[in-house]
Amino acid sequence: MNPSLSPPGPCFIRDFRAVVTGLVPALLLAASGAGVAASPAGLPPAPRAARTLAEENARIFGRIDDCRKASKGLQCDGRDGDWKGLPRWEDAAKDVEDATRDIVSVSLAPRKRDLFVLLRTRGEASVEEHAFFLEIDLVGDFKVDVRVTLRDRNGPPEVVLWNDAATEFALRPAPGSRQKRKGSMVEVQLPWAALKEALPEAVHDRLEGPKARPWVRLQAQSFGQGKTVDPAPLAASYRFEETPFALEIGDPGPTVEPIRVPALPPGKWFLNGGPWFPDLERWVYHFAQTDWRGWVFPWARERSAEAADAFSYGKAVVAPLAGRVGTVLDGVEDGGLGEARPAEGALLTGNQVDLHIEGDRILRFLYLKKGSLAVTEGEEVAAGTPLGLVGNSSSFGWPGLAFQAFDESRDPWAPLPAILENVRVSLTPAEDDPWARHLVEWLPSPGHYAESLPTSK
Repeated sequence: MNPSLSPPGPCFIRDFRAVVTGLVPALLLAASGAGVAASPAGLPPAPRAARTLAEENARIFGRIDDCRKASKGLQCDGRDGDWKGLPRWEDAAKDVEDATRDIVSVSLAPRKRDLFVLLRTRGEASVEEHAFFLEIDLVGDFKVDVRVTLRDRNGPPEVVLWNDAATEFALRPAPGSRQKRKGSMVEVQLPWAALKEALPEAVHDRLEGPKARPWVRLQAQSFGQGKTVDPAPLAASYRFEETPFALEIGDPGPTVEPIRVPALPPGKWFLNGGPWFPDLERWVYHFAQTDWRGWVFPWARERSAEAADAFSYGKAVVAPLAGRVGTVLDGVEDGGLGEARPAEGALLTGNQVDLHIEGDRILRFLYLKKGSLAVTEGEEVAAGTPLGLVGNSSSFGWPGLAFQAFDESRDPWAPLPAILENVRVSLTPAEDDPWARHLVEWLPSPGHYAESLPTSK
């Protein structure tokens, strides 16, 4: 689980199961990692007031249809006129000297048969081989599924695919794909059939049919002199299907009354864990922070082994509800960044605080920083009381918080679901993500960012 690649370079949220980015900002106080905010353009923003899931889903379905119609004329021709009306993620940072590799915006259009991607650079786009590559999360395994490197030799341009699941590291041409570099534009057309071919057969049904995931997430990066030059903003889109895929997938919902978490303090967090996982892990929520690129630590420190470099590390963990402190476990040393340790003994929970909130119900906070626990067993605490700090006392080696809810009267080993109230749910950490939904309540679903909405007084 090295946070860097050779080639081409570090990717966004490399393995979602281990890098765990976060949701339930109620549990973590700080805002998302520093960086220049990336904001998409091309579509009107979501309403600020929270609405029901049905109302917001209907609005998103309408937006998907608008984008489907707007994308009908898309061609891989190096022109941007046919991208009018489609979302764009912009990077206002001017921190790259090489203007030919400075990616200033990313657009993507997941049409029925092809995935179109448009990169814009600050200067005329480099025509060197492997100057640009894409990392694409397609099917919901919480990692980059396919990497695309763009070749441009003296002959016709060629798009080459590879994936981590292959038994051998091998580049393979993408049949039917196209690439066009013209001026400051890099345009790519990837047939779904070619992307499917690059994936293991076991996940082919996640690209189409009832198990298909409804969105695509992508990070473009430029590459030169053996390293990443410019990681672009994280971009994502629902697929532009005439009959859209369901927005909520993977689980019919809880069979027991969930615990409700009230309005959350500011911060954008990516969720890993929840209804897609079976058995005892079904309602275990894993959280961590990313920056606007979707990275869990500053990209300039891509070789670092320091857990403190991660955006999540050291952030305050507070009680989302009033309650009585139960079990408190401290003393587990924090591991290094990416340092996997045996999942046994104290590393199963790391440093832990249990909070009894109502009757026999318990909220459990795991993997906290050694020595940071601020409460004692038996203490009565109010909502907002500091419990400790996010640490790296887990077995998987990435700072983050694991949160669970239990009901001792039912099954003390089976986690309960949680419902978040008054939240903004989005596909990227962008401030104005065009696919954001503002929801009165939401049963957390993996693969989303979330933050609290301001409440009227």
